[in-house]
Amino acid sequence: MNGIDDAVVIRRAGPGDAAALAPMLAAEAALQERLGGYPLASGVDWSAWASAQLRTPGQRIYVAEQDGAILGYVQGRLRAPPAAGARVRGVRARVRLGLVLRRALRRLVRRRRGLCSPADFAGYAVIDSLYVLESQRRRGLARRLLETLRTDLAALGAQRLEISVMVANAAAMAFWQRQGFAPHRAHMQACIDADADPGG
Repeated sequence: MNGIDDAVVIRRAGPGDAAALAPMLAAEAALQERLGGYPLASGVDWSAWASAQLRTPGQRIYVAEQDGAILGYVQGRLRAPPAAGARVRGVRARVRLGLVLRRALRRLVRRRRGLCSPADFAGYAVIDSLYVLESQRRRGLARRLLETLRTDLAALGAQRLEISVMVANAAAMAFWQRQGFAPHRAHMQACIDADADPGG
């Protein structure tokens, strides 16, 4: 790493980071839409959405910061609490696990009402998003953000990590493969109108 990258701090995001995260969330969502993803809801207040995510128990959001400016972020979560007997390291990890277990209990209640899958997701974690400002790419920031999140989730009992990537995003596909990810499940779609383009 060069001196500039040594000055970048990877830290857990806090409530005060919502405004800085908002334009990145909007840019990432717009990119996904251009690549054929879900269309953006009109009039999204990304700052409010970021605030809600930062307050959601179980969400792990880390930012890359240099000289007070946020250059990128990563967001992930456990899909379910660790299996019984899983090792949880440290007091902070135990507090985090308590939050995750509370969320899992709410899921269990919903599952009994028939609203959730009966699949056992213990040990699985999900990366919801990772974004680095275009001007700050190729500095290793995405890799450092991912490593920090990976370590955090492992301390909570995660054994497998999943990410959903747009197939049309060749740069993202190549990045994730370099980080040790490989295709596991195909997410396919088709238009109801047989003449429409499913990618558009």
